[in-house]
Amino acid sequence: MKINDKTSSLTTVQIPIALLVLTLSFLFLFPITGFSQSPEAAKRQLANARKQIAIMKENEKLHDLLVRHRLESFNMNDEELKRFEKQRDESRVKPGFGPPPPPKSTPVPAP
Repeated sequence: MKINDKTSSLTTVQIPIALLVLTLSFLFLFPITGFSQSPEAAKRQLANARKQIAIMKENEKLHDLLVRHRLESFNMNDEELKRFEKQRDESRVKPGFGPPPPPKSTPVPAP
């Protein structure tokens, strides 16, 4: 009976230790295999970053161009507005000229 007790105590200790070692080996194995794939991932990320930088530079140029056009059109509109205001002021009827003012209405008393 002592032999059985001895083997059962060894298996009760060895099985958890074996499971722990197996778990730790998986935890260390996956990052190691990940390192072999990381250079390709880094190259792919670098290529994507370069593409995004190029797109951002093009967008920045386009944005500057659109802002410049917008400011030019705004300035033209401001000049046109001043010109139209000047024409309006010049074409107003001077006092004493033009049709007579409309008659003032008097309120009708209630019956």
